[in-house]
Amino acid sequence: MQAGRGESTSRRPTDASRVTTVLVEPQFEMGDHVNGHMLSLVASGLLKKPAYYRGPYDGGAAFMLLEDPSFRAPAGRPVPRISTVFMQVIETFEIADQRRALIAYLRSRRYRVVEEPGRLKGIGSGGEEVEAAFDELGRVASLRERAKGKG
Repeated sequence: MQAGRGESTSRRPTDASRVTTVLVEPQFEMGDHVNGHMLSLVASGLLKKPAYYRGPYDGGAAFMLLEDPSFRAPAGRPVPRISTVFMQVIETFEIADQRRALIAYLRSRRYRVVEEPGRLKGIGSGGEEVEAAFDELGRVASLRERAKGKG
C-alpha cells in the first residue's frame, strides 16, 4: 500500500506519525476533552508564547499564537494572582500531578522552589512566598501566599 495524504507508511503508526497525520488534515475529531483553546494553551506554553488569538471565520476558527513584548508578564507577579490563577486551573482542568504543575507554574514565574515531603515553597525575587501543602494523593490541600515582610 502506498502512503498518501493521511496515511502512515507503517502498519502500526507511531504517536508522532499520528500527530503529524492529524495536523495536516483540515478537520479532525478531538474528542470531548480537547478543543482549540486547550490546544492553543498547550502550544503557547510549549513554545513560550505569551498569548493566542481565536480568529473566527465561516466554517470554523483559526487559532494563532501571538508574540509581542507588551504581552509578557513581569517577573515579579503579585503573589495573590499566582495562587488565584493556580486554583482556577486545578478547579477547571483535571490535573494528574498538581504538585508538579505548581512547581512548573512557579518556575515559569521565576520563583525559586524549595521542596519538602508533602509541601513546597516558592520564593520570588522580591522575597514574596507561596506555600503549598499536599495530601497523600498529591493534591493541593492548602495554598497560602505571603508578601515580602508580611507574616
